[in-house]
Amino acid sequence: MIDRVINNLKMNKIPITPQRFALVEILVNNRIHPTFNELYKLIKNKIKNTTKAALYNNIEVLEKNGVIFEFSIYGKKHYDIIIEDHDHFVCLHCEGISDIAPHEAKEAKVSAGDVVYKSTFYFGICNKCKKKGSIL
Repeated sequence: MIDRVINNLKMNKIPITPQRFALVEILVNNRIHPTFNELYKLIKNKIKNTTKAALYNNIEVLEKNGVIFEFSIYGKKHYDIIIEDHDHFVCLHCEGISDIAPHEAKEAKVSAGDVVYKSTFYFGICNKCKKKGSIL
């Protein structure tokens, strides 16, 4: 998965810096939909001399090149990597975000233009919270 993303960046002549590689690696391997601050902590564990400004810049480069996207849930911005078509399940209790299989096939084109990615969100109570007895 990581190799495919890195090769895509190379084909688009985007330099693969240590921080960009770490950012892609974290998003591919963890699938936790981190906020900026969570992502910064994870990057800082891998690259000690990183700065928030550098992370913002790298996020922007990867967003502009269709590698990651930003979305907001409950007023918090989260990041996800675009490697496969998937939807999201958001728990109304713990606010956790999980990837789920898409409910329909991704269309390459729609009448308004070319689709780069789609994002559908489902809201409910996750299995972990249900086991704890959380209800709406």
